[in-house]
Amino acid sequence: MDRILPLTFLALFACTGETTDLEIAGAYTDDFGGLHDISQDTWVMDGVGVFHILTVDADADFLVAQNDAANDYNPDLYSRMDWLDDGTDLWFCQIAYDAATEADATAATGADRSDTTSGCGGFGWTRLVAR
Repeated sequence: MDRILPLTFLALFACTGETTDLEIAGAYTDDFGGLHDISQDTWVMDGVGVFHILTVDADADFLVAQNDAANDYNPDLYSRMDWLDDGTDLWFCQIAYDAATEADATAATGADRSDTTSGCGGFGWTRLVAR
């Protein structure tokens, strides 16, 4: 009986805690032939680098990651990736890529979800196709 209460508490805490599940985890190809391998911990962009996922906002469909120290561009800085599932396609926008802190990346103005043509900071969103 003594073990039931702590396990019940742990189960309740796990169910009510902030989610970190990344619903878009998977292997993708973008329209430019780039490969994207997204796990719960990292987003690896072929030819671009590795991004270590720190936080996921599953309600607002974005994540914040720290750029890997070995990345050619903006090593050790922070990125924010927004995603959009429009019912037909999955899109993403790296709206912040050189934020000084995790908080700065989180606070970055999100991409315009109503415009996949130029709503990613003036550029088009990138379409991801499962492979």
